[in-house]
Amino acid sequence: MTSGKLNLYFKLIAFIVDIIVITIGFFLAYWLRFYSGLMVTDKGIPPLALYTQAFGIITLVSLIVFKISDLYDLKDNFRLEEFPRILQAVTLTAVAVMAITFLYRQFTFSRVVIFLGWFFNIMLVSGWRFGFYRLRKYLRAKIHDFRRVLIVGTGKLALELYQAGQSDENQNFQILGLINCAKDERKDWPEFKGVRVYNGIDSTISAMEELKINQIVMTTLPEVRSQMLDIIIECERRNIEFKIIPDILEIITTRSQIDQYLGLPVLSLKPIQLSGFNVIFKRIFDIILSFLVLIVIAIPLLIIALLIKLDSPGPVFYKHQRMGYKGRKFNFLKFRSMVQDADDKLKEVIHMNDRQGPVFKMKNDPRITKIGKFLRHYSLDELPQFINVLKGDMSIVGPRPQVLWEAALYDEWAKRRLMVLPGITGLWQVSGRSNLSFEEMIKLDIYYIENWSLWLDIEIILQTVPTVLFAKGAY
Repeated sequence: MTSGKLNLYFKLIAFIVDIIVITIGFFLAYWLRFYSGLMVTDKGIPPLALYTQAFGIITLVSLIVFKISDLYDLKDNFRLEEFPRILQAVTLTAVAVMAITFLYRQFTFSRVVIFLGWFFNIMLVSGWRFGFYRLRKYLRAKIHDFRRVLIVGTGKLALELYQAGQSDENQNFQILGLINCAKDERKDWPEFKGVRVYNGIDSTISAMEELKINQIVMTTLPEVRSQMLDIIIECERRNIEFKIIPDILEIITTRSQIDQYLGLPVLSLKPIQLSGFNVIFKRIFDIILSFLVLIVIAIPLLIIALLIKLDSPGPVFYKHQRMGYKGRKFNFLKFRSMVQDADDKLKEVIHMNDRQGPVFKMKNDPRITKIGKFLRHYSLDELPQFINVLKGDMSIVGPRPQVLWEAALYDEWAKRRLMVLPGITGLWQVSGRSNLSFEEMIKLDIYYIENWSLWLDIEIILQTVPTVLFAKGAY
């Protein structure tokens, strides 16, 4: 089993156990308040069924707050800052529940139960997660899930890393290789026992393959900076952790964070946020929201379909193959806004492209129908894509799905957009839509992938509404 899959299983276990522990905490609070005999119940005991429904909502709110608070970003060690994060998340949940109960007057929820639930959940969640850390450490040792490390660099710092990796407290690390980048290359390094030494930065990929590396630590050497981006992209492709020893607070990307590695300060490149457990969490959010949206817009969808049929001959829906997650092709759904044979007529207008780069956009496209112009102006032609979301082809928020000929022209940097499900809306749509250049669009999409959070999705969705209503950059 790979480290990536093991981490995913650990996160799923944490998610499930959190549900159980939070529920137990609130039921314990209910029992202590009304049945323990320690508190006066002169106003009677409220039915358990009402509190059971409330506890379900509270648990859901707790999980969302936990996710936003990065409590499912499980670290190798249970650090002291974990407890304040748990305290903050549980407190925010309690405040949210109190606000909801204040507005919802039909059922008076006991403030004592909320307070006791807050206290018990702080204790229970902190306790079980500390035990879970010990269990994860034990299981990793049992199945020999080690960090197989390749050092890119040389000199005293590389030796310090090697020696630190040999200590008893760092037995989860195995330093297997060293890329010697020094100008005066040495082929024999007697200090590195059992470590294979490679000469030159160009041997990095072969070292990854031969030693089955899952972690790279690089020193910031001037002679390898030109190859650094290529190594980062290769690490992401192979799901290899990348860390870098900084010099004078040098920052590589917005995803960097100062961390400790074997007792030394390093600049660690945080994993891409839209991966692993986050993908599952985002998918659940997409299904629930898409289902609710389709129920609300069912009648408007029927009206639009009727107007399209009355306006011009042809089908109501436009189906077209697009490039999606990991290069998979799927049938992209939209309301038809062009004449029936629009694709056949593309070669007649492609020379009038208003955009730079491998993408076609034209302000006054003669293929657009009368009703189609209105639908495009307010992005109503996009509404059927919620069906694509339910089918699993798309997400509500993400990079735009690309037509096949555009995606075929992507370079390696642009192909990173295909690492996630494409979206109905996205960061570049609310930042300028068709007014942005191709390069700006790619940068915004990659920023979104690297820095995803549930709050960012919600913010983009909220910004999409005024962007659509005012038709900013739409054509």
